[in-house]
Amino acid sequence: MPDTLTPRPSQPLHRTTAVLVGAAVVACLSLLAEVATLQTVLMPLYWPATGLAFAMLCTQGKNAAWAVALGVGVWAALVYTHTPAIIPFVMLAAVAGPWVAWRRVRVRFAGTSQPFARQATMLAFLQVQALQSGPLSAAILVLGDAWTSQTFSPTQSASAFFAYWVTGLCGALVFAPLTWELLVARARSGLPRFFSKLRQALQAEWRTVLAVLCVAALNGGLWWAQQPGLARASLLLLLPVLALNAIRAQPLGVHVLGLLATVSTLTAISLALPLYPQATQATELLLAILAVVLSVATTQLLLVTAHERRLALKRLERQADTDPLTNLLSLTGLYRKIEELVDRVEDPGETQFADEQPNPRAPTLVSVHMTNADSIEQLLGARKSDVMERATGGALANAASEVMWARTSKAHFVGLLADHTVELDALLSTINFAVVESRALLDDTVGRPMWTVAAVKLITQPPPPVEVVMACLRRTEQLAQDTRQVQVAAVDRESAHALKEEAEQAERIRQIIQAKQLVLYAQPIVANVNPAQMPHKYEVLIRLRDTQGHIIPPSVFLPVAMRAGLMQLLDMSVMEQTFEWFALHPQALEKLDHCAINLSGPTVASPVIAQRIAQGLKLHQLPAHKFTFEITESQAIANPAQATDTIRAIRECGCRVAIDDFGTGVATFDYLKRFDVDYIKIDGAFIQSLLDDPVDRVIVESMVKVAHQLKVRTVAEFVSSPALHDAVTALGVDESQGYVFGAPRPLHEWFETTD
Repeated sequence: MPDTLTPRPSQPLHRTTAVLVGAAVVACLSLLAEVATLQTVLMPLYWPATGLAFAMLCTQGKNAAWAVALGVGVWAALVYTHTPAIIPFVMLAAVAGPWVAWRRVRVRFAGTSQPFARQATMLAFLQVQALQSGPLSAAILVLGDAWTSQTFSPTQSASAFFAYWVTGLCGALVFAPLTWELLVARARSGLPRFFSKLRQALQAEWRTVLAVLCVAALNGGLWWAQQPGLARASLLLLLPVLALNAIRAQPLGVHVLGLLATVSTLTAISLALPLYPQATQATELLLAILAVVLSVATTQLLLVTAHERRLALKRLERQADTDPLTNLLSLTGLYRKIEELVDRVEDPGETQFADEQPNPRAPTLVSVHMTNADSIEQLLGARKSDVMERATGGALANAASEVMWARTSKAHFVGLLADHTVELDALLSTINFAVVESRALLDDTVGRPMWTVAAVKLITQPPPPVEVVMACLRRTEQLAQDTRQVQVAAVDRESAHALKEEAEQAERIRQIIQAKQLVLYAQPIVANVNPAQMPHKYEVLIRLRDTQGHIIPPSVFLPVAMRAGLMQLLDMSVMEQTFEWFALHPQALEKLDHCAINLSGPTVASPVIAQRIAQGLKLHQLPAHKFTFEITESQAIANPAQATDTIRAIRECGCRVAIDDFGTGVATFDYLKRFDVDYIKIDGAFIQSLLDDPVDRVIVESMVKVAHQLKVRTVAEFVSSPALHDAVTALGVDESQGYVFGAPRPLHEWFETTD
């Protein structure tokens, strides 16, 4: 174990210089402490040597013992000229006690940079000073008194032992922490920085400094006024003053105030007590020292408790701000960085941007999101998926080091760009190449991740609240996912108003759903061969009606419902209204061959959907085989395990299951084998270009062959012309749906006009 916490000089001259400087400091402070001296004992009321010796031993090693002994020897030679025989005892006492304390706690002290601000090290220091170091030094001084005095009695020895013990403990408590700070600062950051911090601490705590000086002056004044009872009581004021400061101040400020309180109070008392008899002086001074020691010790314990609590809160804050998987920022950390950047707190009320002006700095948020993260995790496994995310985070940090990146959720990275000089288009291209186009982040044999890149710029000053910024980013992410292109949007006054209007629209949708006022539409699905065998098969669609009675198309309200988290509520309402309609129209139910009802991703992920379907069918006494539930492929593969359970449960109810928009996801055929479904609806993007694109024709043909091999029927979406109908029929597609057979119309109209 090293003897010091800082490098020691290797040259003898430097060691000698350090010893001489240390001795001079110890001697000078000891002489200054003579202002407050107890006449019946050797040491001053606050004995600097014990605190200085301990701190010097901890930071400078064994050489400090020579400096302390020499400094105390000089002081003793100047003070005790008539009893030189006591000098060796004083020198030994000044070194022996701190030496024992240092040897006992040096391992603990070497393990921390702030031992006087840590509970474990501070308690160890107090314990060894009170029970070992202090009694040892006191015993040596009592032995010196006995050696040099011929009339020394056991009673006097006991009184002197207590006096030496208390004064030595007082010096250790008030001088050791501050001396430690100074010596460590000299070796690390330099004395100018230390004294700058000291000045700042005193300026910050000037009210406490004034209160301490007032208590000292009050105490001295009461002793001068011959009011010993009130003087003793006034000493109690030190504790709340120092305690309040210890709870909220930094360690350096607390150490300085402890020293100031001790020196000023005991000096004031020692100057006033000559008016009293000598016996009274000794008793009152010892009681005063004991009161100050208890106040300072209590303050030190409060300091370490409060300081460690602050450090623990900071550690928790850092942990909350850091993503444990990638060591990037977390969502909480990103929010904090955005708020620090825009210098604005969260706005609890409505968003208003008075005096909005263009923001020349224009901070930007960049989003990189893998939309099929759950599917990739199912294919890779959790461990390899985590490796991929760490690699993605590293690739983003390397490609765009000027961006503060955060991992906000699974495979979702958001970066904050504060440097307005960076060209955004070039940055997005770099990010797109580093992550989206990277071949190194994943093995193509198990499927390719589907990344979206989006960005929003804060173009107004003052900037909007962080909630508005993140909401705009989510909307831009959705647009990037829909278009499969990089999207950039601006966040300004219109963005905030648009979000407010969307929130109001989402609330209106919620009210319509809860009131079961959805308008049920339907579009026919026709068999490509012998269509007369399946005259009434429809997909149920929904529309909303505004306050003026106009029909609102799904392209307007469905994105709002998705962003507002209303899709599960909407699906349940559509299902219940459809069941109720057919229960009230038994003739339509009798004509019905099949009725397809859509289920969104949140509904498929719900473990109770099959139970709700079974309850609805039983309540309305409907035949289950006439109902098919369509699940979008991208939603099914988002959580394959849950989708498999949901599909199985729905089929156990007696209903059929179809995969909608088939062909858009990764590992399409793999999931077709995994999901036990009755139909697949080939995505309209393949059907629309079927006549012009031979590749799409081959893709559709392969889908049909695989589906028929698995005994799964196929449906072509977006069949808009007779030529397309002939083409899909020629490829073997079983059924078709599109405007060539009829546009969506209210459900009741199909049964009123169709035989």
